Amino acid sequence: MVERRGVATLTQIDWRRLVIQGAVAGIVGGILIDAFLYIALLLPVHQPIAALWATISATATGRAVASPGLGLIIHFCVSIAWGIGYAYAAYTRAPIADHPYISGPVFGFIVMVLMQFVQLAAGVKLPPLTALSFISILVAHCIFFGLPVAVYISRTARA
Repeated sequence: MVERRGVATLTQIDWRRLVIQGAVAGIVGGILIDAFLYIALLLPVHQPIAALWATISATATGRAVASPGLGLIIHFCVSIAWGIGYAYAAYTRAPIADHPYISGPVFGFIVMVLMQFVQLAAGVKLPPLTALSFISILVAHCIFFGLPVAVYISRTARA
C-alpha cells in the first residue's frame, strides 16, 4: 500500500528502482558524512580518514586491531541500508517524500540515535562526548547524511 496525497492506494512497488535509488542515496550520504567527520573531527587532530574506518571495523568485529578496509565496506553497507530504508519510507508515505528538507534532518537524527544504540549494544568504549563532538556528530548525521539522502530520493522519485 502506498500513500499519496493522504489517500492510501494499492500500488505495486518498483523494488528495483527503490533499491537502486536508496543505494545511490546511501553512497552519496556516506561520502558526505565521511568528508564532514574527517574535516570536523579528524583533520584538526591530525588523524587520517582510515582512523574513522578502523573504528567502524573495531565496533563491528569487537576486536582491538581493526581493518580500515573492512570498516569502509561496513560503513557503506550500513549507509546503503539506511538509504534504502529512507527510500521505502518516502515511497510509501507522501509527506516524507514531499518535504525532504524536514524529513531528511529528522531521518539523520534517527540514524544518529540508533547508531549510538548499536555502539552501546556492541560494548564500544567511546571517549566521552564533548559539546563540540556532539554537535559535530549531530550536524554530520542530520545535514551531511539525512538531508542529502532525502533530497536525492525526493528528486529522483519524481523523475
